[in-house]
Amino acid sequence: AARGDVMLDPSTEGKVCSVCKEWKLFYMFSQRKQMIDKHKSQCKECDALRRATYNHSPRGKETTARYVINNWVELRIRSARYRAKKRKCPFNLTAEYIKSIAPTNMKCPALGIKMIAGEPIASAMDTAPSLDRLIPELGYVKGNVVVVSNRANRIKNDSTPEELMSVAKFYAKIFKEQNPSQLTLDL
Repeated sequence: AARGDVMLDPSTEGKVCSVCKEWKLFYMFSQRKQMIDKHKSQCKECDALRRATYNHSPRGKETTARYVINNWVELRIRSARYRAKKRKCPFNLTAEYIKSIAPTNMKCPALGIKMIAGEPIASAMDTAPSLDRLIPELGYVKGNVVVVSNRANRIKNDSTPEELMSVAKFYAKIFKEQNPSQLTLDL
């Protein structure tokens, strides 16, 4: 960056943070093209503290929850695209497709629980809608994904239907032996 006709060396030059009032080198500030010196006025440390404070405030939590509620489909697609790229598997999902396969009543088709996007409490992770690949090797492609709750997705994980039935029968048998009057499920 240049100040007047003097060239600044970003590795040795810096400025004072507008928040902590400490002089710091330019690399300790995030870049911002609109600024004369091409760096934000507050250092990365103060900026991170400001963002964390806001995100944990009631208003920040409400804003985040509202964003997740309004954009859950796009957020799931973004995450799925990232996982597909990381695993080197196919991806061709669109927001329109996900909306077309999502249950209209937002009840998990596997567990029957209400799926809620954007709940700020930790237990809501179980009820958040997620994308599950029916056959993991085929990737995130149309016809190979369903919208289910996080809980159902975690239960299934990478199991086959046969493995899930085997596990369910095993635990139903053990539970029935220990609590015969409480089990209403017959597998």
